[in-house]
Order: sequence, then C-alpha cells, then structure tokens
Amino acid sequence: MLRVNQLIGFGARPAAGGVELLASSLTTSASFSHTIASGTDLLVCFTSVWGDWPTVSAITFNGVSLTEETGARSYGSQEARTQLWWIAAPASGSNTLAITHSASADGRCAAGLYNLGGAHQTSPFAEVAGNETNVGTTVQDSITAGAANGILLACTGNVGSASSITLDTDTVDASQTTQPATAIGHTIITLTGVKTVTGTSSAADDLALSIGRVQPA
Repeated sequence: MLRVNQLIGFGARPAAGGVELLASSLTTSASFSHTIASGTDLLVCFTSVWGDWPTVSAITFNGVSLTEETGARSYGSQEARTQLWWIAAPASGSNTLAITHSASADGRCAAGLYNLGGAHQTSPFAEVAGNETNVGTTVQDSITAGAANGILLACTGNVGSASSITLDTDTVDASQTTQPATAIGHTIITLTGVKTVTGTSSAADDLALSIGRVQPA
C-alpha cells in the first residue's frame, strides 16, 4: 500500500512538520542531515525559490543525485519557481541531503521532504503538472488521474515575505510566510479523473505551482 511514512521540513536545522527558510545568497550550497524512516522506498523533495532567474540546479542524498521530475516558474520582476525532485530506494538511516541553488543576491530557497513507502520504483510519478501567475493571488493547474490510487503531492510558492500562502489539497502538511512564502500538501487519490489544485496567496505576487501523482508499486 502506498503511504506517507514521514514529512519533514527543514531550515537551519531539521524541524518536523514545517517548511522553513533554507538559504540565501548569489550561489548557495546547503547540506542537512535527513533520516529515512523505516519502510521508505521513495524520497520526494519539493523546492521553492525566488529571485532573478532562480533555480535549484542539483540535489543529492548520501551523494546520489535526485531526479528533477517537473517544475514551474513565474516571469515577473522577481521570479518564483517550484521544482519536484525524487530518488528511489534512498539510503536508510541518517545521511546528508545537499541542495544547490542560484538566484540573485536577494534570492532565497525553501524545501520540504516526503518519505513514501510502497511507491513505484522506476516511474513513481504517473502524472505531473505545473503553472505560474505573474502578480496574482491564485495559481492553479490540474492532472487527470488515470487510476484510482496514489498520492497527489503539491507545492506552491511566491515572492512575498509578508504573504501567507496555502493549497486546497486535503491536507496542507506545512507552510511558511518567510520568503519565499511556501506551502506543501497532499491528497489521497481514490477516484479517476481531473484533480485540480489551487494555491492562494494573501497578497498579489508572482506565484508558481508544481503537482504530481505518485503511483504505487
């Protein structure tokens, strides 16, 4: 059975259940310790970054590269970008997660992790999507679930430092208002068909949204 084993958000140090500020500088590499829960066979990492043409260029866990599955970016004066990364059969126990991102001197990045069990090992994401909004309060996109199973994961982020942001997933697992304001959440898929996710910001801003349905083994 596909399941969420553990959610962890991290900033200066790991903090269960939260998405926190990771780092900020022109070119940043940050390393953190992350413990893989028992029964995990898929590690999913969402990143949210803003700045001048921002991007997370690489993530490794225990020295093994994660695969970028999808991403979305806005194209305003200060871009927002969300990206979805994964690695199958991650090393058990406590190991180093290393994230490299680049943006302008005021660019910043946030990240959140899901430990999943029972996931497909070679093609974990059955459907993915992403969208962006320039200077708006909502960002929305949909996937069409081809099977009545799986877990829909979503991440939305914006540029603002004072704005709150949320998702209309069944569960919002973590959120923060620190730049980049970010929320991550999940929905258990029980029916086929169109699944729409909306991210909402309390103030008009550049927004980005990335979503994906993890399928079971």
